Amino acid sequence: MHGKAGETVNFVWIGAKLGGLHAACIRSFQRHGYRAVLHTFDPPADIPDDVEIFDASQLLSRHEIVAYKREKSLALTANIYRYRLLEAGLGLYADCDVYCLRPFPQQEWLFGWETNGVINNAVLKAPADSDLVRSLVQSTTGRHFIAPWWSPRKKAAYSQLKKLGLGRDIKHTKWGTTGPRLLTYFIKEYGLGDKALPMDSFYPIHQKMTDLLFDSELSIKDITTPRTYAIHLYNNSIAPTVTPPAGSPLAEILAPS
Repeated sequence: MHGKAGETVNFVWIGAKLGGLHAACIRSFQRHGYRAVLHTFDPPADIPDDVEIFDASQLLSRHEIVAYKREKSLALTANIYRYRLLEAGLGLYADCDVYCLRPFPQQEWLFGWETNGVINNAVLKAPADSDLVRSLVQSTTGRHFIAPWWSPRKKAAYSQLKKLGLGRDIKHTKWGTTGPRLLTYFIKEYGLGDKALPMDSFYPIHQKMTDLLFDSELSIKDITTPRTYAIHLYNNSIAPTVTPPAGSPLAEILAPS
């Protein structure tokens, strides 16, 4: 069973402007009948028509907003927020750089393999009361991160430091630690790996292959398969000021609806 008109998809955005790529991705879901809800603390100036706004401070306070220290990226807050969103029972989550090609399967668990060993969290849905969601929220609540894959001795030591207000600040975690790595760990821990969709469902092109998006000899059809529901565009790998060549997959994506 696949998505029907009116099903909700949730996005989160922190910033003054979405930009053309993210706006195009949100509109792609709307074209397929989804009710688009943008979670934001301050609505950006270029929200597509008919997108509903959700006050993100209802799920995450402003003082909890945190960026990766190395990359200076708020993707860390987006990781934390999507788990709160699931906990609140709000349903399907998608990153703002996920381009929808057709309605997703209507099922209570929805995520996909990015590589043979990693499940990405760019498309995510899970029951609010599941052990998976509970563990994701608990692991990313507070400023002191304790990785579930650490040894018992290391976890005990950092738990003591956490009580003293010390420990490892979550902003020092490596890119992806609180995202795909944490999600993959718990999915495997709870035996949910068989629920993950194949790589080509949401991640038909790898992050290192985003040059294909600029290839004027290719189309969206060329970089996807019959099993593809959406394309994760890895916007952090795409320079926002670069204009894609005419006829390329990215030009097709950015074309006016």
